Order: sequence, then structure tokens, then C-alpha cells
Amino acid sequence: MADPTSDTLVQNVAAKCSNTMVIIHNAGIRLVDEWIDNPNITAVMYAHVPGQDSGRALVEVIHGKQSPSGRLPYTVARKESDYGALLE
Repeated sequence: MADPTSDTLVQNVAAKCSNTMVIIHNAGIRLVDEWIDNPNITAVMYAHVPGQDSGRALVEVIHGKQSPSGRLPYTVARKESDYGALLE
């Protein structure tokens, strides 16, 4: 659920950029507790497994041309313990 390599990348970028947007391409649960409270991270988008037009679509969301109002059919928790008995 965690990805230390990606977490380090996000933390390093956010340390140098005051307006960091994180886009997660992931096929399942992803913990964000290592960096979600960083004040330089201004947006997080779950883009899941993208298709051929994902780059164009993400740019439209980032620039406000499209609404990022999708709904997920599952919970995105801050930390592993937030999932409780689901992980047992």
C-alpha cells in the first residue's frame, strides 16, 4: 500500500515547489500519509490506470477546463490503520 520510492520523490519535489500537484497512477490502494499534510502539496488526483488520452485529460483538470468531480467506489485512507479490520 505504501511506495517509499514515490513518497521520497513527492517529498523532494514538495520541498522545492510551493505549489505541488500529485497525480497518482495506481491500480489499487495507495497510502499518502507520508506527504499528504505537506503545505506545499496543493492537489492530489488519483488517475488510476490511464489510457491514451490521460495526459490531455489531466491537463484539462489541472487548468480548470474540466471538473475533477469523480467519485471513487472505495475509501482512500491516510494511513494503513484507517482500514481497520479490512486488512486482516
